[in-house]
Amino acid sequence: MVRGRGKLLFEWFAKPHSSVLPQQIPNLGTLTLQWRTATGGVGTLGDYELMNVPEQTQALELRLVSFPPSVEVDRPFTVELEAINRLHTGLQLMLSIKVSELEPFVLEGPRQLTLGPLGPRSSKKFSFEMLCLQPGFHSLRGIQIYDSTTQQRTGVSPPCHILAF
Repeated sequence: MVRGRGKLLFEWFAKPHSSVLPQQIPNLGTLTLQWRTATGGVGTLGDYELMNVPEQTQALELRLVSFPPSVEVDRPFTVELEAINRLHTGLQLMLSIKVSELEPFVLEGPRQLTLGPLGPRSSKKFSFEMLCLQPGFHSLRGIQIYDSTTQQRTGVSPPCHILAF
């Protein structure tokens, strides 16, 4: 544990044990945070269980590769996405925009756009420009990809938040 000026920095890691792989440990323990203020006050934040929940992978995934953390209202910015196909078969992808979920962001162009084929067990990156019409802290939602061969549809993951000023 390292104490900085006005900050507390720490690093936590588990020691590897030769007989147990990390994926096989369901409960990693508990976490309790305690602190003392400059005026002498003491605080504790309860016992939280640290669970090792395996990440569920989807056959079709849409990941946000890059986006600006903040943007200016009415100024274009670029968002880069990656479509990932984990199936052993190829896909025919379409980009689908749900305008009602996308607000206050807008995207010029058609509400559906053909992205073309995506081979088995491969990925494809693409980018487009957007605008934000209102200042504030907004979630980027309403962007999906759709495969016409398997009828699968998925949205952006993980969620993205952008500050517009």
